[in-house]
Amino acid sequence: MFIAVEGMDGVGKTTISKMLAEQCGLLYVEKPMQHLLKNTDKEYDELCYKIWDYENENIKLCFFALGNLLSRHFAKDVVVDRHILSSYFWDSNENNQAVFYQFAKGDVIPDLTFMLYSSLNTRNQRMKKRNENDQDLEDEVTQSYGYDKMLNFANEINLPYVIIDTENKTIDEVFNLCLDVIDDLKNNKYRNTAELCDHYNQLFFSKNQIRRLERKLNNEENIN
Repeated sequence: MFIAVEGMDGVGKTTISKMLAEQCGLLYVEKPMQHLLKNTDKEYDELCYKIWDYENENIKLCFFALGNLLSRHFAKDVVVDRHILSSYFWDSNENNQAVFYQFAKGDVIPDLTFMLYSSLNTRNQRMKKRNENDQDLEDEVTQSYGYDKMLNFANEINLPYVIIDTENKTIDEVFNLCLDVIDDLKNNKYRNTAELCDHYNQLFFSKNQIRRLERKLNNEENIN
C-alpha cells in the first residue's frame, strides 16, 4: 500500500505520517532523495540549498520529481510525508507544467492521499508552538493558500484523495479518521478507490465547505 500525506505547513503531516507508518506497518519516507542517497540531515540540507540556487528551475523540479518517482519503490508498503502535490505546489509554473504532467504518467500516483487542511491562523499557531523562529512564518509562499492549486492538479491527474479538516481536531482524532479510511480501502468496502474517496470527502469535507474556506482564507489574506 502506498499512502501519501499532503497539505500546507503546520497541518500535522509529519506526525500523522509517522503514526500511520507505525500503526499500519508502513515504511515512513519524508525525503525520498535523502533516503536514496543515505545522506545525513546536514548533507541533504546542503545538497538542497545547491539545487535551489540553480537558475534553471527545471533542475529543482526534476530533482524532487525524481524523489516522487522513487517513493513507492523503497518498500511494498510506504507512507510518504509530502509527495507529487506538494512538488507541484512549490515548483510548478506556467513554463514547466507539462513536465509535471509527464511525471504524473509515471508510477507516482499513491493508492490514497490524505490532504490535511487547517486555516492559515491555525497553521501559524502550530508552527510557532513548534518553533517561534520558524522561517516559514515569514515565507510568502508558505503563508499562501495552496489547496486550490494542489487539488486542481490532483483532479487533473486522477489522483485519489481524502480531505481531512484538522482545524478543531486533536492529532489522535485525525489519526483515527485516517485509519478508518485505510481500513475500508484494505477491506475493499467500496467498489473502487474513487467511490471510497467520494464517500469520505462528503462525510469529512464537502465541496461547498472547501469553497467557503477558500473565500474565507482569501479574505483573511487580503485583510492581512
